[in-house]
Amino acid sequence: MTKQEIINYVSFLKTRNLQAYFAPLIQLLMQHKDNHGIFNTPVDPDVQNLPTYYSIIKKPMDLGTVRDRLASGYYTSQSEIMDDISLVFRNAQKFNPAPHFIYLCASSLSKVFESEAAKIQTRIEQNRVNQANHFCSSCRGTPCRICGEKCLRYSPPVFVCDGDCHGRILRCSTYYIIRGQKGRYCQKCYAKKIAGMDKADRKNLLVKKKNDEMFPESWVQCSRCHEWLHCICGLVHPRQVTNNYVCPICLSEDPRRIPKPVQGAAAIPTCSLSEYLTERVRQRVDEVVQKLPKRFRPSESEQTRIKQSLIVRVVSNITTSVTVKRSIAPLFTTNHSDELSLPYRSKCIAFFQHRNGVDILLFVLYVHEFDENTIPANRRCVYISYLDSVHFLSPRYLRTPLYHTLLNGYLAYAKSNGYCRAHIWACPPSRGDDYIFPHHPRDQRTPNADHLIGWYRQLLAEAVEAGIVSHASCQLDELLHINAVRSNNPDINQRQIRCFSIREGAETELPGLPGLPGTPLERAQGSPFSLSSCSSVYETENENDSEVGMDIINENEAFFSSDISSMSLPTPSIPSIDSTTHPSSASLLASESLSELERVLLLTVPYFEGDYLPCMGEDIMDEIYQDSLKPKVVRSVRIHRLLTSRRLLSRAPPPFLLRPSTEPSFATEFSETTFCSCLPSSSVVTRSPCWRILLAS
Repeated sequence: MTKQEIINYVSFLKTRNLQAYFAPLIQLLMQHKDNHGIFNTPVDPDVQNLPTYYSIIKKPMDLGTVRDRLASGYYTSQSEIMDDISLVFRNAQKFNPAPHFIYLCASSLSKVFESEAAKIQTRIEQNRVNQANHFCSSCRGTPCRICGEKCLRYSPPVFVCDGDCHGRILRCSTYYIIRGQKGRYCQKCYAKKIAGMDKADRKNLLVKKKNDEMFPESWVQCSRCHEWLHCICGLVHPRQVTNNYVCPICLSEDPRRIPKPVQGAAAIPTCSLSEYLTERVRQRVDEVVQKLPKRFRPSESEQTRIKQSLIVRVVSNITTSVTVKRSIAPLFTTNHSDELSLPYRSKCIAFFQHRNGVDILLFVLYVHEFDENTIPANRRCVYISYLDSVHFLSPRYLRTPLYHTLLNGYLAYAKSNGYCRAHIWACPPSRGDDYIFPHHPRDQRTPNADHLIGWYRQLLAEAVEAGIVSHASCQLDELLHINAVRSNNPDINQRQIRCFSIREGAETELPGLPGLPGTPLERAQGSPFSLSSCSSVYETENENDSEVGMDIINENEAFFSSDISSMSLPTPSIPSIDSTTHPSSASLLASESLSELERVLLLTVPYFEGDYLPCMGEDIMDEIYQDSLKPKVVRSVRIHRLLTSRRLLSRAPPPFLLRPSTEPSFATEFSETTFCSCLPSSSVVTRSPCWRILLAS
C-alpha cells in the first residue's frame, strides 16, 4: 500500500459508522410507497424531455447517488449526508410546484426523512453514552484509534444439530457436546442419545453448553503511538502481530517510513480460466458504461481504473468425489452394490476489487465438473454448487452485470472444454445463514425465492442471446412430471412432453434422452400408466378402492405384464436380488415396486454433493420400502402395486405448476421448447427449482 492509499483507507474507516446509521434510512426512502422510483436515479432531461431542468436546478441530486457516495466513504460528517438527502426533495419541490404529483411525493418523503433523522440522532447520542460507559475484559474501555468503536462483536455462527433432526440450534438455547469428539446435539437428540445410560456416564461423556457465546475482534497495540486498534482496522492478522507493529496512522504521518509491500489478490497465480473471466469482466464494464447517459459516464481514466481494479482468480482446483446415498447407489451399479463414489473436479472462483489499497473479496463461486469417467447421468456436466456475494462492489450499477458475466463466462468456458450440461439450484438462504462468507453486512438484503428465480432468468436469457445456452428447464418438474401425471388435460400433457423433445442427433450423449422418437422417457409417458385417467383414479383411492380396483387391472394389465428389460434404460436392467444379502435393496429395487417412468426419472437425475434431488430420491425410495412393509389390505396385489406407484409420483410436492415464461425461447437445438419453472401455487410447500441448462454446441 502507498501512503495515499493508507490515508484513504483510514478516512474510509473513520466514516464507516455513518453507513450503519444512514444506509437503512436511504433504503427505507428508496423503497417507500410514495417514492415510485422517481427519486432513486438521476434526472435525464434528454430522455424525460425537460429542457429547462438545469437552468432551474443548479445542483442535481438523487437517492441513488447519495447511497453510492455513502458506500464509498465520500461523506465525512453527519451534516453532509443529511444535506444531500434533503436536497433531493427540495429540488423536486422546486421544479414541480404544488399541487404536482411529484411535489406531493417529495413532501411526503421529506416528512418521513425528518422523522427518521430525529430517531437516528437519538440513537447516535445513546450510542455515545453506551460507548463511554462500556467496559469489558476485551476492550477494557479503550476505543479503537481508527474506527472509534470499542468492542466489535461478530454475529454468532449458526450451529446445526448433528443428531437425527439436523435442525438449527437456536440462539441462547441449550445444546450438548461429547468430550473429545466433534458434534453438537440439541435437547431432543440428547434425550434420545442418553436413553439407557446411567447418570455417571452421562456426566462424563456429555457436556452441557449454551449457545450464547460472543466473538469479539482481537486487539493490537502500536509500538510508536502506543494506541490500541482492532486487528481488522490495523490491517494485521492476530497471528502475525509482533512487538514492532506500527499502525496505519503512524505510517502515513512519518515521511521517512515506507510501508512494506504486501502481496494481494493480483499475486495469486493465474490460469486460463481466470484470464478468460477477467477479460470478459473488463469487456462487460465497457458495455455497461456505454449504455449510461453521457452525463453519468465516468471519465476514460476512471473507467480504466475500475477495470484494472477487478481481479478474478481460481483459488482452489482439486479432485475429489461424492458418495452416493446407500439407498440409491444400487440403481446406478451393475452389481447392485450400495457403495458408489463419483469423482469430480472442484473449483473455487473468487472475484476481488482493489480499492483504497485493500483487496475486497466480493463474489465466490464453487463449481463441480464431471468428466467422462462417471455414471451417464453425471457425464460431461457441471454443477454450480455454491455462490455468495457481498454488496461492496463500486460503482453499484456494475454488480448484477458483472456477476452475470462471471457465471455466463464460466458456462462458455465449460462449453469450450467439452461439457454439455450445467445445473444450478435457485435456493435462497434463510435469514442469518452464511455459506461461503462467514458474515454478511447488516444492510444487505437476503433475496426471496421469486427475486432469485428472476435473477437466474435474466442470467439465462443473456446466455441464450450470447449463444452459450440452448435450452433451460426445471429439473424438479422433469423429475416429478407433475403436470403430465396429474393433469386431465391432454394438451398440457403433450406440451410437457414436447418440452423434453430433442431433435434427432442433438446432444445424443444425454442419458435417457437419445433423441426422438422412442426415448424411454417418452415411451414411459405414453404408457397407459401415465395417461390422464391416473390422476382421477388416485384421488378416489380412499373413497372406493374396491370399485376402482377392477378398472385399474383392466387398464394396466398390459403395462405390468410388459418386459421392462427390453427398455433401453441408461443402465442395464436390474434383476431380482437375494433378500438375505440385501434385504433393503431387494425391496427397493424390485421391478414391481418401480414403474418404468420412475426408474427412468431416477436414473436420469444427476447426483451432486449436497443436492436436494438425491435427498428427494432417497425419500421416494424409502417411502416405497416402507409401503412394502405395511400390512396389505384385502385387495389384489397388482392393485396395491399400482396405487403405491401412483402415490409415489403424486406425493411431492403437488402445489407446483408448469408455467411457460414470457422470456425468449431457449430452443436452438430443441423443438417447441419453453422456459419452464417450478412456481408454487400455494404456501403449503416452498421449494426452489434446479435449472438444467444445455450448453449450445
